[in-house]
Amino acid sequence: MSEYYNTGLSEQEFVELATNLVTPLAIKFAFAYFDVDDMLQEGLIECIKAISKGSYDPKRCLESFLYSHVRNRFINLRRNKFTR
Repeated sequence: MSEYYNTGLSEQEFVELATNLVTPLAIKFAFAYFDVDDMLQEGLIECIKAISKGSYDPKRCLESFLYSHVRNRFINLRRNKFTR
């Protein structure tokens, strides 16, 4: 089993972890024409982008890193798409 980008997890384990972290955020940040499924998809994409960029430090908590990263991206998305 190979390690998914320096996280110590397999790809399947990473996707499960990311899904569990992003689901409550997707429910909270759903708005206008972005429903929960759309937000979940955006969140998973952001998780993969964050890990693939190499900005994650393996000495720190992966869950906290992903949660903060996705939450900030959702705030930006809502601000950019929902306000005039």
